[in-house]
Amino acid sequence: MSYLLKLTPPKLPRPSFLLSSHSLLSTTRNIVISIPLGPYCPPLELSSGQLARLADGCAVAKLGNTAVMSTVCRGKVSTSSFLPLTVDYRQKAAAAGRIPTNFLRRELGPSEREILTSRMIDRSVRPLAAKGFVQEVGISCNLLAVGVEDPEVLAINAASMALAMSSLPWQGAVGAVRVGWAGGRVLINPARRELGGSEVNLVLVGTSEGKCTMMEGEAKCAKDTKFLECVRVGLEYCAEIAGQIDMVGGRE
Repeated sequence: MSYLLKLTPPKLPRPSFLLSSHSLLSTTRNIVISIPLGPYCPPLELSSGQLARLADGCAVAKLGNTAVMSTVCRGKVSTSSFLPLTVDYRQKAAAAGRIPTNFLRRELGPSEREILTSRMIDRSVRPLAAKGFVQEVGISCNLLAVGVEDPEVLAINAASMALAMSSLPWQGAVGAVRVGWAGGRVLINPARRELGGSEVNLVLVGTSEGKCTMMEGEAKCAKDTKFLECVRVGLEYCAEIAGQIDMVGGRE
């Protein structure tokens, strides 16, 4: 049996992986930016280049203890006359440090809230796609950690930065904030408890030029002056966020 100990394993060739040039675009730049959102709101932190390094674009948006990661991947060229953009937003139980309590102990299909949030992200970024661009694009948003802050606007900001960091022909970035009104002042990205006593619950998405691409919300018999003030202040912060994303994406 001594001759068996002298046998050496055969040398096998190492596997080679072919990566496209646009897949490495987001891996060469590690960026972290912090955007102040007023005295009553924690700063918005946007980062890219550390997670999902093989995607066309990836960004993580963090506000307080809440963080959302968005990735962008492209597919084949479609024969349709419209942009085949697919957005998938998911809130996993692991973000809260829990295990699903269903029988299978696994995540089920998307909930109604997740579907509506996916549609909101789609409506926010679709108007800025280049005219005639019909290549398949998939945006995946995953909740990494959850706190008292709203993760839906973070998903929009993360998706916007992921598109800016990719090689896709997108005509500028967008910024998103949730605006409320309570105590005689405008609330930017209010917590859930503050939003319960707010007269206005409005999600605003705008470009660096102050143009609104998506607006969704409700108001409880609020005066038009209050509502217009919320829109004005919200678009100012949206323009600040979109301007910072355009700068790091090199599209300004």
